Amino acid sequence: MMNIGSGSLTNLAWTSTKPASSMNNGVLYNDYIYGLSLDNTYAPALVCQNAANGSLVWSSATSGANFGTSSGIILANDRLVVFDDPVDGNGGLVIVQATPTGYTEVYRANAI
Repeated sequence: MMNIGSGSLTNLAWTSTKPASSMNNGVLYNDYIYGLSLDNTYAPALVCQNAANGSLVWSSATSGANFGTSSGIILANDRLVVFDDPVDGNGGLVIVQATPTGYTEVYRANAI
């Protein structure tokens, strides 16, 4: 994670060997990064990472909710909308509360 200062000054804030988003762009919301991680530790899962220090806050894998390797994520208000990969996921639409308190699935449906 980089801190961007005035002009072109930047400095490294932290690094991680287990990034919140290892396949696509993550979502930064209220000082937390939400992303789909392909790291074996998280068994393709949605994860929440503290943007200030890079520490893992939660992973959907601990609640048994895993996602495919080519899933996508966007933020809508205070919810994460995840489009699950139809090849190795379940081809579903999953809506999750964007909160550091834990993985809270609001809605799930097969979209394909």
